[in-house]
Amino acid sequence: MKKRFHHLRTIKTDHPGVTGIRSLRVSFQLPGKRGPHECLIHDALGLTLGEIREMSDGEKVSIDLQRPFTKCLLYALDFLHTEAHVVHTDIQEGNIMIAVKEDIIFKTFEQEEMEEPRLRKVDGERIIYASRALDIPDDASHNVLCDFGDAQFGAETYEGEVMPYLYRAPEIVLGIPWNEKIDIWAVGMMVSVMVWDLYEGKHMFKERLPSRMESVPAHIARMIALLGPPPKELLKRGQFSDMFFDEDGDFTRDVKVEETSLEDEEENLQGEEKRKFLTFSSGMVRWMPEERKTAKELIDDPWLNNL
Repeated sequence: MKKRFHHLRTIKTDHPGVTGIRSLRVSFQLPGKRGPHECLIHDALGLTLGEIREMSDGEKVSIDLQRPFTKCLLYALDFLHTEAHVVHTDIQEGNIMIAVKEDIIFKTFEQEEMEEPRLRKVDGERIIYASRALDIPDDASHNVLCDFGDAQFGAETYEGEVMPYLYRAPEIVLGIPWNEKIDIWAVGMMVSVMVWDLYEGKHMFKERLPSRMESVPAHIARMIALLGPPPKELLKRGQFSDMFFDEDGDFTRDVKVEETSLEDEEENLQGEEKRKFLTFSSGMVRWMPEERKTAKELIDDPWLNNL
């Protein structure tokens, strides 16, 4: 991971997306029984979007609050894709954190720990400290994309399984070489989480069964339900396509394909707002990677800019 952060730090740019990327301040090594342990130091951040969703406790969050988060994420991805030539591969709510404007909360945290230390115990050569809650103010700044442990750079296309399971793009499950467009698909899934889950209480993709052999067909069936059958051109590229589709492009697994669509699933928005949102979403959630919009194109989308 250190190598990836150093790569990002060497890029000289004034791109606005840089502020939406977690940077590395310094690194050092500590000795250990199994060799040196690499320690990375970053600026302190606040809650993740996942934690915010959990704290909402079922309350609907205004979509107008979701748009700035999405736009900031897209600026960060535009920098990664166009200038750093990096594919993040792990876009999810747990890797989007909120920056904090003032560091007074961290100074208060340090002072409280000095005056009234938390409980701790000695376990061999280690000291384990009990956690102390950190108060995060309401006037948080922008959001920051974190965790570059699985990020890829240095090639035009890549192979292999990446992405959180429920966020996996078609090319991952079908065994097709992939590029930065898997990040765009994942942003579509993030919109699902931020708009559908926070606002409507549901995920766009939800089937995660006990085994991978069960989960993949269910995941593909959901894609078909929302997007229609995959183009034959895409299936021809897939190493695993014949495990799920016949020569005519028909789905062969014994998994029910729901009769639904993106439009049917979006239940709360109405009229022009719904039309614009579905256009924005469908620009990311598409079978063909080359048909998905770039981060730069999505930044100028009418729905996203309807503030």
